[in-house]
Amino acid sequence: MAGRLDAASQLANDAELARLRAELASYRNRYKAALEQIDRERERADSLVSLQGITASKTLTKTVKASRKRHAATAILMLSDVHAEERVLPETVNGENDYSLDVCQLRMEELEQRFLDCLEHERNQADIRRVLIWLGGDFITGHIHPDCAEVAQLSPMNATRWIAERLRRMIDAIAAHAGEVIVCTNAGNHGRSTEKNRIATELDHSWEQLMYFTLAREEKSKNVSWQIAEGHLGYVDLDGFLVRTTHGHSIRFAGGVYGLALPASKAIARWDAGRK
Repeated sequence: MAGRLDAASQLANDAELARLRAELASYRNRYKAALEQIDRERERADSLVSLQGITASKTLTKTVKASRKRHAATAILMLSDVHAEERVLPETVNGENDYSLDVCQLRMEELEQRFLDCLEHERNQADIRRVLIWLGGDFITGHIHPDCAEVAQLSPMNATRWIAERLRRMIDAIAAHAGEVIVCTNAGNHGRSTEKNRIATELDHSWEQLMYFTLAREEKSKNVSWQIAEGHLGYVDLDGFLVRTTHGHSIRFAGGVYGLALPASKAIARWDAGRK
């Protein structure tokens, strides 16, 4: 009987101890919360003190109207490395690409339409009357390597004729929606008629350079002018803002960790120095 009383008493003591521990934990949590609240109030008080002496700015008495005058701007369309006649089979590139003359046709049509849509949209913000079209080269793949010849759907001459017709259509469409169109050009390295690239006479052996001169000579739109680069670099002056163009194959790099960025920066520095 005494043992049962001792067990009951021990159980009651344990229960009371558990209650007291829980109550102590509750008081500790409340104390911690109170300290945090005090810290927040101190920060708030410090913030209010720091704002003393600062007066509110005067309210505007006049309504500011948005300016209706739009600044002048030039839209730029950049197009290069089309490689129109090169056939890319999906199975040769793990299904990541499929390219042919039909695909090229669709892409050229979509480019034309999207540019005209963008031009119309941007005219809500700026007065865009002039368009600069950069034809940057490599519109054909050519036969510069044996494998290039094997995957080409057209010969270099016929590929040049094919892409020239698409460029003619695109330029005419843009000219119909612009007050002035400037077409500036650079020849690429794939459009050459020689197996190896030449330096001094590179453009004398370029299908693309011939295409540019032919398109310029046959230009019928009065608002379209051509600036055909006679070297690796071309320059277009847009109201004092000088635009330099290049296909880029004259820039060499040996696969460094910075990729093309470092040699391109050095080349640009040399070009800038040469213009001074």
